[in-house]
Amino acid sequence: MAVMLRFLNDKGKFMERFLALHHVKGTTSEALKEALYGILDRHTLSISRIQEQGYDGALNMRVGFNGLQRKILDENPYAFSIHCYPHRLQLVVVSVACSCSF
Repeated sequence: MAVMLRFLNDKGKFMERFLALHHVKGTTSEALKEALYGILDRHTLSISRIQEQGYDGALNMRVGFNGLQRKILDENPYAFSIHCYPHRLQLVVVSVACSCSF
């Protein structure tokens, strides 16, 4: 699992930083939650400060399927979730490429 942070610095400028790359032993939403919370704890970051979450759209991530998004929203209703735009674009490109016959 890769964890990235976006935040405002002291001057009000948006910053994006790589926080961690962590091998997760399982792909259940509970295993992902434990890994994410462990990463946040190691960096003394709180789940209550999260304002947005972005994922690839897999079932173990999605809100409607008791995924990681739902588990975080249950603890912090302000942590809105979005589908990762680059991944969404990649899905469209693959779909279009597969539907073309040359």
